[in-house]
Amino acid sequence: MTKTRSKSMRARRAARRRKTAVAHRDGHRAPAAVYQAPAGSRADLEHQLRRVRGRQAPPGRIKRALWWCMAAFTLAGAAATGTFTVSAAGWAGTPGVLTAQECRQESNGKGGHSTVCSGVFVSDDGRSTDPQASMVWHGGEAGDSVRVRTVAPDGYQQQGADEVGLLVTLTGIFTLAGTVCGFTGLSRTGQDRLASHLPDRAFARYVNWQN
Repeated sequence: MTKTRSKSMRARRAARRRKTAVAHRDGHRAPAAVYQAPAGSRADLEHQLRRVRGRQAPPGRIKRALWWCMAAFTLAGAAATGTFTVSAAGWAGTPGVLTAQECRQESNGKGGHSTVCSGVFVSDDGRSTDPQASMVWHGGEAGDSVRVRTVAPDGYQQQGADEVGLLVTLTGIFTLAGTVCGFTGLSRTGQDRLASHLPDRAFARYVNWQN
């Protein structure tokens, strides 16, 4: 009799535990799983960028204005060197020959000196002559002649592969510097909008740089 009563009590206790477990499960359902983008995916990178931006203070107006001024200066330099580049490459300007009558050393403003030669310029078609032509001519001497092209407004630029290579390099440096300065001068939102158009790999590098 005692054994039967003990088994009955254990059965009732087990039944109560099952009911309690079911009620607890029904009343406290697990929250729905939150979607997480795969690590390294575009969505994950955008989430990382938003989180980083939330911790960063926006750049000051004065700082942004300075970046824009630097961008304007370097892009103006790119435009100037680009003008000389197209002349040196033979794409613009009037072609002709400059014959030096006098060459002298002048300060270049950088603590050094440059050779400046002046003489007579005669265009290839003979229609244009300038008896007061002058230009920087490294290694030039009186009596030497060199092929040149006119550069606005009244300058001259040697034609040759060496000059073209140097000017293309300078133009590229100025353009890159101006682009970087202009991008840095944008607001955080503007930077992110431009960066969002980059390919995935480049965008990942941008996010890592911001981190």
